[in-house]
Amino acid sequence: MTNFTLVDIFGTLRVLPFFALIFLAPGYCMGRWSNVLGFRQRGAAEQSLLSMGISIVVMPIALNLLSRWFSLRVTVPLCWLLAAIAAADLFLRWQRKRFSTAFSMRRSTAIAIGLAILWAVICLVSLPDLQLDHRLYSTAAVADLGVRNAFVASAMHGGAPPANPFFFPGSIVKLRYYYYWYVMTAIPVAAAGVEPRAALFASSIWSGWLLVAAVSLFLKHFYSVRRSIRTASVVAMALLSVTGLDVLYVLVLYLKYRIVLSDMEVWDGDQVTSWTNSLLWVPHHVAATSACMLGFVFLWHAGRAMEYTVRERILLAILAAMGFSSAAGLSVYVTFAFALFLFAAALYWLVTRRFNTVGLYLAVATLVLLLSAGYLYDLRATGAHAGEYASASATTPKQPPLFATLGLRQLPPALMPVLRHAVHDNKLANILLRPFSLVPILFIEFGFFFLVAVRQGHRDLHERSIQATTDQPPPVLRDIRWLTWLMLASGLWVALMMRSTVISNNDLSFRGVEIAQFILLVWGAAQIAGAQPEVDLQAPSIETPTLTRPVQTPFRIGWLAGSLLFIGIISSAYQLVMLRFYLYGSDRYNWTNPVIPQSEFGNRFGAINKELRDAYASLDRVLPPSARIQFGVAPKLNLQHLYYSRYQQLDGMFPGCGTSFGGSEAQCLRLEARIAPLFGIPAPLPGTNYFVWTDVHVPTLTTAAAVYSLCRDLGIDALVVTGEDPVWADPNGWPHQMKPVFASDFVATYTCR
Repeated sequence: MTNFTLVDIFGTLRVLPFFALIFLAPGYCMGRWSNVLGFRQRGAAEQSLLSMGISIVVMPIALNLLSRWFSLRVTVPLCWLLAAIAAADLFLRWQRKRFSTAFSMRRSTAIAIGLAILWAVICLVSLPDLQLDHRLYSTAAVADLGVRNAFVASAMHGGAPPANPFFFPGSIVKLRYYYYWYVMTAIPVAAAGVEPRAALFASSIWSGWLLVAAVSLFLKHFYSVRRSIRTASVVAMALLSVTGLDVLYVLVLYLKYRIVLSDMEVWDGDQVTSWTNSLLWVPHHVAATSACMLGFVFLWHAGRAMEYTVRERILLAILAAMGFSSAAGLSVYVTFAFALFLFAAALYWLVTRRFNTVGLYLAVATLVLLLSAGYLYDLRATGAHAGEYASASATTPKQPPLFATLGLRQLPPALMPVLRHAVHDNKLANILLRPFSLVPILFIEFGFFFLVAVRQGHRDLHERSIQATTDQPPPVLRDIRWLTWLMLASGLWVALMMRSTVISNNDLSFRGVEIAQFILLVWGAAQIAGAQPEVDLQAPSIETPTLTRPVQTPFRIGWLAGSLLFIGIISSAYQLVMLRFYLYGSDRYNWTNPVIPQSEFGNRFGAINKELRDAYASLDRVLPPSARIQFGVAPKLNLQHLYYSRYQQLDGMFPGCGTSFGGSEAQCLRLEARIAPLFGIPAPLPGTNYFVWTDVHVPTLTTAAAVYSLCRDLGIDALVVTGEDPVWADPNGWPHQMKPVFASDFVATYTCR
């Protein structure tokens, strides 16, 4: 019997090194060629970090531009070519004895490598399916990973943008957004020959490593930490395991209501997601944060005319533009928040009369628009809507909604009734009092990092008061101070004052706040390591420069900071345990949660999930990767279908076909009207409540000939039927007349041949 846990783990380990083709070798080649940020003079550890940093800035936009014209047959060999060049250069450097033959490693480097390996182990434990005999339990993160797996599988068959994997009305419909990460992930999949799901797991590992590289490079090349840079970098890695005090609120919910949350973050409707959770659920958003921050590092150096030649500044500006363009395709939400920061930074340069820097920002912004022209066109692509359906010829098409709107952050659902009761439903009083109520919520969400922000504010105000009575600080230090606070303010503004209008979840707040989380991570690492920004100043009587930095007091981890750190680590640990074992607990202890509909199967989910994965494994043996399949209405298992499938779906999100990612609602309604009789469900009408029409039984196709005919007309290669479909229990239904490829107590698959 196949052990799917081992299959997933070995598949992830197999594809893991192939990500070096996109996240290591290209950056190394560019660094060696251009010597950006003094690449050639750096040590091996910093060259590795710079290679990853340059890669996450350059490769998302470069690969997606190439993929608009060329298939994987071209882009994969190009990546192999860059890897070969990098390997040859390293070999030649070794031949010339530029590397010492004696092996030695600094203690900080050894600790950093150990933490990087620990993160890989955490991912290998958290993400693969857990098989216990004949039961199979996926991670609770399948709520997002099911959709992501479908995106990676789609990117395997097309360029950029890939096809919408949830909708095939007879021809390919392209994705509108969120596809840069999946186009890149498809390259290691093709190179290693693994399932897309394994590459998705490995991408979480690499996204964590890229984040570490971004923090370390940001600390040195923008925040100007010099003497304690290694210590600060290691501390930053350790602080990624620290989140807020969420576990306390979750404990209260359990004691009062006996609620067990599958994801600790959902207690707050506008969550501040922990780094571990973001990396496991949505690694592309974290990668966008890394690209933004490193793009800004290059932009910062491009503005330092006294230190670089014109050629070097042009190269730095191009890298900055590529970083922001890459980030836009990785996450529009993170990039939107960072764009607010860049706008605020431009105002700062105007106020301080640095007009050349403002001109640099405008030039980089223009280049970003040029590089992102195709992606911006994709974002604006909207299909015909349901209002254009046959009976609505006089109706004008719906206009796409605004990306975001202003809206004060809501309190957690458990507290909103308390506030409304306190002000007797007075809307004005609600608005005026809510900001004060948000302060303790932010303290819970940020925990130790709330204390970091308070301490940084106290330190900066204290230093400013000292400098006001003595010499003014060097302009560079003043700029660093202002810009870091503008970063924090931009992230918090998005989290507190803006709401996404694209989907029901306020993803703009969830992901935009990562900008604030990043700078708090930098501050926290610098404070604990005893590091502060330092700049080179010319000594008054000699030619050699001296390092100047503000006076600082060491960070003392007292009872308050220690308690917040401890609770923050416990919160992350609790979150990891629940993500791994929640679906097992739903079987064993009858936990239920509307966020995870799979839990509603009670103690049957593990067995059903095992049958479902076996069913798709059976299709993998008889279908080509380019096949198209259709499963029935699956309100509790639709994400599991997408998670285990590597095929194009005709309608993978019944009802609706996933047209928010691309496609026409009118075409979707026509397609669903034809698919519905296959599974004994009615076709949805515009405005019909999903939970009303799914309970209505309709006549199904009853003959194999009718099924084969419809499959030919729609281009369906295989059908998957489960116990959730009415046709499953219909004694006259077509499944009783066709020979299945796979059949169990709950799942059956059929080929339309």
